[in-house]
Amino acid sequence: MRRRFLATATLTLGAWILSTAAVYGQAAAPAQPQWKSQEEYDLVQAIYKDTNAATRLVKLDDWKKKFAETDFASNRRLLYMGTYLEANKLPEFFTAADEVVAAEPNNFQALTAMAVNIYRTNPPSPSQLDSVTKGCSHVVNNTDAVFPGDKVPQGVQPAAWEQTKSQTKLLCQNTLGWAAMMQKDHVKAEEEFEKALKLEGKNAQITYWLATSVIAQKDIKKYPKALYHLARAANY
Repeated sequence: MRRRFLATATLTLGAWILSTAAVYGQAAAPAQPQWKSQEEYDLVQAIYKDTNAATRLVKLDDWKKKFAETDFASNRRLLYMGTYLEANKLPEFFTAADEVVAAEPNNFQALTAMAVNIYRTNPPSPSQLDSVTKGCSHVVNNTDAVFPGDKVPQGVQPAAWEQTKSQTKLLCQNTLGWAAMMQKDHVKAEEEFEKALKLEGKNAQITYWLATSVIAQKDIKKYPKALYHLARAANY
């Protein structure tokens, strides 16, 4: 079930990033952004019309080579990120997502995409774990800044925006525990999973991960806690 959810979320997220790159990117661009020339305009129009990720990447590289400086840099970063995701190029996707967040720390698309797709890495690299930990910590600690109530994206209902906000915070809290578990920091993983259960108490997967993180510490005094959570996970 979790794999099916992640696969569906990944496909949906990739399409969402690409379809909203123009709207979100222009919002972050300088006032009254201008094309450098008719050639740049025509090239970007061709990129948006290209439904093939491989050929779209070639066009994106051409745009970047010919117009390193552009008023639409935010659009381009999002297009790269979404296209790499669509092409299933995860290492390149994470690099592109890092570039988006470096320029726009509250970019919910990049932050959400990293949290969803870290589970698809096998295994995650240290740099990927570091990126997702920083990103998810930012979401958890600054949820209102990432999902401001007065800046609901065009076409999104306020209720859906609030739901996305709460779901993403939960996802990121879960991911902080998972990332710590992957780094074998089992004490940290235990702490993060306990925070996650405060957000969603009846979550079998998180309960099970909490139990395994406790067991991995090899502290006999904590074994009753691990057994308790194993039993809870089995009953959900």
